[in-house]
Amino acid sequence: MVKQTVHLPEVQDDTTRWHCNRLINEAILTCQRPGKGPVHLNIPISEPLFDFSEPTLPVVRVMEEVITTHGQCPEALVNAWNKAQKRLVLVGQHPTDSTLTSLLDTLATRFDCVILGEHLSNVDSKALIGNFDTLLAHLDTETTDHLRPDFLLTLGGHVISKRLKQWLRQQETLEHWAISSNEKVADSYQHLGQYIKAPANEVLAALAMQASHEAGHQYADHWNHLSRRLPAPTPSALPFSDLAVTGYFLHQLPTDAALLVGNSSPVRNIQYYPKPALKTVYCNRGTNGIEGSLSLATGLTLHADTHLYALLGDLSFIHDLGSLWTAQELAQNLKILLINNGGGGIFHHLNGLELSPTLLPYIAANHDRRLEHWVKAAGWDYLEASGHQSLAAVLPSFTDTNRSRPIVLEVFTDPASNKAAFDVYTSTLQTTLP
Repeated sequence: MVKQTVHLPEVQDDTTRWHCNRLINEAILTCQRPGKGPVHLNIPISEPLFDFSEPTLPVVRVMEEVITTHGQCPEALVNAWNKAQKRLVLVGQHPTDSTLTSLLDTLATRFDCVILGEHLSNVDSKALIGNFDTLLAHLDTETTDHLRPDFLLTLGGHVISKRLKQWLRQQETLEHWAISSNEKVADSYQHLGQYIKAPANEVLAALAMQASHEAGHQYADHWNHLSRRLPAPTPSALPFSDLAVTGYFLHQLPTDAALLVGNSSPVRNIQYYPKPALKTVYCNRGTNGIEGSLSLATGLTLHADTHLYALLGDLSFIHDLGSLWTAQELAQNLKILLINNGGGGIFHHLNGLELSPTLLPYIAANHDRRLEHWVKAAGWDYLEASGHQSLAAVLPSFTDTNRSRPIVLEVFTDPASNKAAFDVYTSTLQTTLP
């Protein structure tokens, strides 16, 4: 009978006020789309019910779905782009698309705009800044305030950086436009005003043609200057750790290979390093879970036209262990670097959690298991390493593109060394950033 049912929260604070606003906007957009129909809003009201003390209705945000003509950019978007002084284009998780990369290069050349994207964006533009999370973590408040945009244009899917989301949400005013072929509205930055349901490449190409070109690039230059000052970790200078192993691995990957990264630590640790010349970076994001990564790797190898490498943590690997038997038969070109740090390593980096008695047994799920016998029982080749020298000895054999059998390289690290590695890297940033 209805196209959507929405249960609104009672407004108690800024978060529930935003949530309520977003849900109402989603419902209104749903009833206005083609095939128009009713929506149901369930509005809870607590007593007292008869306090009519508000003199006027509040001014609230209204989201608009902007219709675009094929090959044309909405005039409102062009006007907003031209008016903005600090433009930020943010690309979320996206399939490899050379046309998109070219369009972003064009925008960065013709306009004063900043292009941000993680490795999962699969954008190889020279204008792309990928180390923004580390920048925001270590710059002083005055510097990050100068980096704040007044206009945000987003496309693609998931963005991993929680720090970036919080930083954008904290802004009092921000004009946010989103481009997507999906009708699902994602208001991750809590400022979404206009939503364009159209192919991103069409909108960006038209925007580049219709907007007023500029000579200066002051805002982009500021971002780029700080980004270039931020050094990547040097694996050999770190304690043997997840971060060091990730760096060695990325440096050793062959050109045009495909990489699948597991959730939690692996997908975050690769961001500390420049994106290698890879064909595609995959990740099974969803709701940040660790399930299904090994199964996904198996499926990808069936259709991959290049060598596929996977970087997984031990819990992610164990959770999907049954896929080893299927993968052994179907995924002959699959190579998995398995970082075994004895549990959920990311939880050892959360401040305050180290004081909880539940950290090791229940949250991080610590263990002392080796996965060697499981791997060999499934018919896979197996290598192992537990230090800088042993990893250097086996990594070339592991990444060898002539290898025709599936293989797991199990690398052993520990929580103490992982924390020490981040401390070492952080100390190097104190002398390079304001």
